Amino acid sequence: MRLGRVLTIAAAVAMFAGLFLSRVAFEYPARIMWDRIDGFVLVSDDEMRAAMLSLMESAWIVAEGAGAAATAAAFKERAELQGKTVCCVVSGGNVPLEGLRDALAKGMAGGAIR
Repeated sequence: MRLGRVLTIAAAVAMFAGLFLSRVAFEYPARIMWDRIDGFVLVSDDEMRAAMLSLMESAWIVAEGAGAAATAAAFKERAELQGKTVCCVVSGGNVPLEGLRDALAKGMAGGAIR
């Protein structure tokens, strides 16, 4: 659903600190970007873990959760993107060993996106 405005969501513990934003800090860059992008896709920690695992398996790329967020969004929107050329920026490889273990364990146990 595309609302065209910043949403307030319940506070949560951020598994991936690179995407942990407070609402107030995010409103300014969102206003700048809004006219330049098609939209935002909200992805869960599990979807980012699955994207991390998929990138490792298919492309041998180690990305932190925030760096795999665009890939997670593309997987989530795959039906809408079918037949289109899609480019995802994968950034950030500074995932701590514990975060990598977590992504592997939870991603494999949860039937990660393939």
